[in-house]
Amino acid sequence: MLRKILLALLIVFCIAFGVGLYIFFFRPELLSTIIPAQTTGNNQSPWFFPFNRLTPGVDVPAPIATTTRQEPNQQIPQQVKRPRLFQVYDKPVSGFYASSTSATSSTVRFVDRGNGHVYETNLQTGAVVKISNTTLPKVYTTMFSPSGNNAILGFLRDDDTNPTHTILNIQTIKPVLSRTNPSVVPTKTTATTTPVATSTLGLGLPRTVETTYIVKPTTSSRDILSYITAPQSERFVAVRTVNSGITLSLGSLSNPLVSQQIFQSPLPLWNIDWPTEEFLVLTTKASGRSGGYAYTLNTRTRVFDKVISNVLGLTTKMSKDGAKILFSESRGRIVQTKVYSLKDGNVLDTVLGTVADKCAWSRVRLYEVICAVPSTPLGNLMPDDWY
Repeated sequence: MLRKILLALLIVFCIAFGVGLYIFFFRPELLSTIIPAQTTGNNQSPWFFPFNRLTPGVDVPAPIATTTRQEPNQQIPQQVKRPRLFQVYDKPVSGFYASSTSATSSTVRFVDRGNGHVYETNLQTGAVVKISNTTLPKVYTTMFSPSGNNAILGFLRDDDTNPTHTILNIQTIKPVLSRTNPSVVPTKTTATTTPVATSTLGLGLPRTVETTYIVKPTTSSRDILSYITAPQSERFVAVRTVNSGITLSLGSLSNPLVSQQIFQSPLPLWNIDWPTEEFLVLTTKASGRSGGYAYTLNTRTRVFDKVISNVLGLTTKMSKDGAKILFSESRGRIVQTKVYSLKDGNVLDTVLGTVADKCAWSRVRLYEVICAVPSTPLGNLMPDDWY
């Protein structure tokens, strides 16, 4: 008797399990009626099956109910979402500047590496517009100021081995709507203006708005080795080669023809970083065969202080508040990454094993570092083999 009961229970269990598998794989829409739904904001998903759950906090349109009767000329709105990762421009670029004015408005300015034209794109619409027609071939590097209104382009001339740098000033002319005809926008047409975008304003009458830019070169120099832009202001440091050494000159992008020398050194090879408005960090070129030195240069007082000395293969990255320096030390093919405190001189070991050039201090969380760490040794002598 017990055997018959167990056999009957086994048969019932097998039938129920088979029905459950059939519903799960072939009729998943029945799950919403069989299993209660978990509601979070506008998102609804079966609580038992987490595979169908949507990302928390992401609103989606409610499902459209099907009816047998439809009103004439009724249109169902379609919501199109742009993927998280998409290509902005399909040609090589020499540099870019990103800006977010609000949660729903983000733009990116960049320079085409082949012709030197400046472009701008709205990340919400994906439209790419040209804001400069000035042709500069072989633009291998571009640095934008923190505001994005100035750009330093470095390019090569056919007869030169040293780079030529040009500073472009980008001005935006705000459109003014015509009172007599709202669909016409009067703009001043000059050789340096380039209308790049039109849009329709939903304010009764359709209005066409042209955003006009004036892009003009403010200076062009062939004796400057490189430029370094300030992290927050519209200032720059120009690096010039003098005899066998270098000089550093501080100037403003609003008037780049006027600058003041703040440093001179007989050593020609330096890695120069500008992490804070107050301090520049100068580090000797790294090699695993020689000890490296790092210095801070105060842009206001011109005080030049040594902070790290005699470290093999030294590379550095200063934090955004100027309180700590991430540096790397090389022992053959082994690299150790450490943190030096400028306040008390303490050195903190980390679990990272990478050169500081492959790291960046976070702009969101203080003292958080993002690094690219190689999974295998890159050579017998670091960082020389990596360079």
